[in-house]
Amino acid sequence: MALRPYLAIIIVHFVHGLQTYPFPYMTYALHDAQHGPLQSIIRLEGTGDIIAAGRNALYRITPDLIETQMARTGPVEDNPECRPAPLECTKPRNLSDNDNIIFLALPSLQAVLACGITQQGVCSVYAFNLTLLTRADINDIRNYIASRESTIAFFDRENGNKLFVGSSYDGRPLDYYPFTISTVTINYNAQSGSLDTEPAVKGVKIADALLTSYKMHFVHGFVHKEHAYFLSVQHSGQPEEMYKTRLGRVCREDSSFLTYSEIPLKCEDHNAAQAAAFHVPRQQGSVDDDAMLFVTFGTTGRQASASGSGYANDPALGSSLCTFNMIDVARTFDEANTYCNKGNSSARILQWPNRDLELTCEEIAPSPGDLCSIEGNVLVEGLEPLSGSLVFNKRDLVLTSVLVV
Repeated sequence: MALRPYLAIIIVHFVHGLQTYPFPYMTYALHDAQHGPLQSIIRLEGTGDIIAAGRNALYRITPDLIETQMARTGPVEDNPECRPAPLECTKPRNLSDNDNIIFLALPSLQAVLACGITQQGVCSVYAFNLTLLTRADINDIRNYIASRESTIAFFDRENGNKLFVGSSYDGRPLDYYPFTISTVTINYNAQSGSLDTEPAVKGVKIADALLTSYKMHFVHGFVHKEHAYFLSVQHSGQPEEMYKTRLGRVCREDSSFLTYSEIPLKCEDHNAAQAAAFHVPRQQGSVDDDAMLFVTFGTTGRQASASGSGYANDPALGSSLCTFNMIDVARTFDEANTYCNKGNSSARILQWPNRDLELTCEEIAPSPGDLCSIEGNVLVEGLEPLSGSLVFNKRDLVLTSVLVV
């Protein structure tokens, strides 16, 4: 389809061999290696201050890069096989660094949500001055959100308390891993000082029998129109297969997650997404249908792909940036579900949540027009890849991040 032209400034960060070349925008020197690197930053409207999440600490920094507050979040006594301290554990806990892998603003509360990789990924809420307000209930395993491997989390734009989460399995006891993809409702009660979470009653999870072999690395997530999207790189655990990039989609109001489906994405000859940014242009004349997903791709090394043991793109194999128009994305998802309901071989039932089920789609005639109903086949996987439009490619380096402004 013809794309509506619009201006976008694309900022990329790349790795060449063992050297890193960041885009020269802003740097902040941490006091020591124990508190770096920074995982995420939030800019506060009004003051222009930045709140940054680093290893073992949160920082508030002025526009001229003066640190005004710091809250320590680690190291903490931890063991991946234990429930969060001070809950009892028969295994020893060791002092462990805590990367704040989820870090999101709660503007209505003048606060931030931070979830580290220790203590089974339980989240805490901090005021903008970095005073700890509260912590989620450590007794409820549905609050065990962040993963040591990869995690994405993002709020629903129309329901600011609903948090979508994609969390990789990281080797913890199976009982401590409730879902791979789910939602959590975040409610902070200022009067009682409590964080009242409503964990997902349902979500979608890699089948227990596949958890140790099936690899899923989350790259990016976002909400667009009536759906939430999850970009991931996956490996089935079969030695002959390569890592594959897949985009997942679920209806925003579907608490059962049965409308979750996936399609493969392709960018030239590269197989593994490295970074992504979702962009809706706001200049005059643009419309919501101009929304684009920008994704940088690389190629995993042959040894890593053969074993499924490590997700790392090889700089020697180059990298590319591709765009995916959301109209094309939506059409590809709709076609996958239609193919499945017609029993077409271009789609099947998604493998990773359904190891013991027949993956062949049944011929079903759901009610027309309602793509968020669960009358047809559920947990559908499209088999035809959607190819992105190439923006540029680079040899001998990996494009590790992308920002569209």
